[in-house]
Amino acid sequence: MRRAFRLLLPVLLLVSPLAAQVVGPARGSLVIMGGGPGGRDVLEKFIELAGGPDAPIVVIPTAGGNPTYDASGPEVDRLRQLGATNLILLHTYDRAEASDPAFAAPIRKARGVWFPGGRQWRLADSYLDTPVLTELQALLDRGGVIGGTSAGATILGSYLARGDTRDNFTMMGDHEIGFGFVKNTAIDQHLLRRNRQHDLIGVLEKLPHLLGIGLDENTAIVVRGDTAEVIGQSYMMVYDNQRTLGDGGRFYMLQPGDKLNLNTREPSRTIEGLRREPWKATTMVASNTPVSTAAGTFDVTVTPQAPDAHTPGSLGRFTLDKIFHGELNGTSVGQMLAAGTPTDGSAGYVAIEQVTGTLQGRRGSFVLQHSGTMNRGEASLVLTVVPDSGTEGLAGLAGSMTITVADGVHSYAMNYQLPVRP
Repeated sequence: MRRAFRLLLPVLLLVSPLAAQVVGPARGSLVIMGGGPGGRDVLEKFIELAGGPDAPIVVIPTAGGNPTYDASGPEVDRLRQLGATNLILLHTYDRAEASDPAFAAPIRKARGVWFPGGRQWRLADSYLDTPVLTELQALLDRGGVIGGTSAGATILGSYLARGDTRDNFTMMGDHEIGFGFVKNTAIDQHLLRRNRQHDLIGVLEKLPHLLGIGLDENTAIVVRGDTAEVIGQSYMMVYDNQRTLGDGGRFYMLQPGDKLNLNTREPSRTIEGLRREPWKATTMVASNTPVSTAAGTFDVTVTPQAPDAHTPGSLGRFTLDKIFHGELNGTSVGQMLAAGTPTDGSAGYVAIEQVTGTLQGRRGSFVLQHSGTMNRGEASLVLTVVPDSGTEGLAGLAGSMTITVADGVHSYAMNYQLPVRP
């Protein structure tokens, strides 16, 4: 039983990625800026959070792609012009050098680290899984601040938007892992200035667990724990696939002074026309088949099963029993196979469950397929209706489902299509 619980625990965390977690840094602050030539007030806020003009600040310009950098360059001079006096330049393209603990030593003494712009994949290539990342986290843990602009903003999220080495237009490219200081997010920049306000939508359609954050130039968010506060001169765009604006709008804007709870994804003020409704699917089963949504809660019982020759120590098998309430009303039974790993926060599971009940006043059954992974605390979960699995009144059903857990309550949201009855 102890083995079964050890395997089940990461899976329970996986299927409730929004429950009881801090999205931003538990300690310290982030200043995430959307690029632009201005932003004086944003940089002044960064210097203030670092401890003032005399605080030790490390500047890491690697995203820029220059062959070499020196302390008299514009990447450092921009902060110096605003009064910062204790600035240190840190840069390498050599992962072997970045992997030497001595290279990251300046960060241990710093109160702030700033990432200028360029291409975010260069930062990932140089510093992911090196002591640099370890020391950046330690800086936050002791109450410091990490900031960045443009590429230096995007790298601070968990999903690396525009991370392709070929161009800066491809949203989902050959680099997809950011530093992850803001969990379950994709961050984009230069939003309105470069007409990018629709670009994050495709990312969230493929990775619906993410929160999309878009920042216009000379605008930033200050992130502490689960709170993001907008500062600067323009707007922050929020992309949440469980909220719709007006007649199908997929993002809304927050202005300087507004705040967003990154965990509950609730803005601090009422946004006219914003409602809790999943995005409608962009594909159709047929031209005359409308897209519908269903939402509600469910109760679930997960029961460990005895291991056998096909479930070695790293695998666990479980049965699922659910009761759905709300617009989908019924029950389900299924089985789950979970895999644990020696790394804390990494796990995976697959499951199949057959749902029997009533949807849109039509009774029948269908099969849901689960595929979930957790990569060192970053969760991804997809639930899809198996094609042609619908029976009786639910024959021809197509769609997908998302699930969340908040305050111990399991909720579902379903985008689906049912053929129109003749």
